[in-house]
Amino acid sequence: CLDDATGQTAWRSERFDKRITDIIIDEDGKTAFVGDGDEFYGYTIQNGNQLFDVKHNDARVGSATDVIDFGANVVVLSEKGLASYSKKDGKRVYASEKIRGVDFFYNVNGNYYLRDQRNSKNILYGINMENGETKGSVQSKGTGGSPEYGNGIDITTDGEFIFAFKGRKVEKIKVNN
Repeated sequence: CLDDATGQTAWRSERFDKRITDIIIDEDGKTAFVGDGDEFYGYTIQNGNQLFDVKHNDARVGSATDVIDFGANVVVLSEKGLASYSKKDGKRVYASEKIRGVDFFYNVNGNYYLRDQRNSKNILYGINMENGETKGSVQSKGTGGSPEYGNGIDITTDGEFIFAFKGRKVEKIKVNN
């Protein structure tokens, strides 16, 4: 952690392996949350006091790749799925190992989507971030749509509909039934 006034190191942690996720700063500005390949941490920003250290590999969702701020919890996006942890004490809320190969996530007006573009496919999963369940998925090998969501898929600005381009056809999918 760097002191923003002087640029000097305020505190340092040697806890991370070589793969580290983005950092989430809680809305109070006093705590930070971060994952590395196998663990999930909470820190007090002011002094670097480690609040908790959770063995993320116990969730059996693979190594952490990114973190998503979700209210009172942090959802850790991993190689094989998701695991959610409480910001308060680091306790696991859920683990879901049903989704592999996710390379990006989107929050479109409170609707969360995970994207998998392996093997020239473009699969978008709608996720209930409260419990980690998959609400549905759509796959497109077509072209068109917004480049933001990958080839052949677009999402309305309100996040309620997905358009999947499949050859000469376009499928419109309602997100929240």
